[in-house]
Amino acid sequence: MRKPTTVALTIVAMALAVLGWQSPALAVNEVACGTRTDLAKAWDVSGTHCYANAGAMSINLTNVTRLCAGNNVVSWTVWPTATSATQLRQNRWQCNYDVRFVKATRVSIS
Repeated sequence: MRKPTTVALTIVAMALAVLGWQSPALAVNEVACGTRTDLAKAWDVSGTHCYANAGAMSINLTNVTRLCAGNNVVSWTVWPTATSATQLRQNRWQCNYDVRFVKATRVSIS
């Protein structure tokens, strides 16, 4: 009879062989803001949106009025006009107040 440890390690090895080793995904997530100040934040007509984790994601915010990096380096794809996109890069703890972007379509956090 095999030892329980050997059986457990065999099961884990078989599971990894069948399922494959999965490394953590690098993707931004939209999260609840709460009272946290370390999150990347965007304000638009529908309220405050908060983002965490390294990576990038598409977003769909309209009439953006404020962007803050929190404890992150953030690049936002913003549209000052309906036909012109640009990149706004922010260093840690940087905020841009009273901006008037038609929309924001991407957030990248590093």
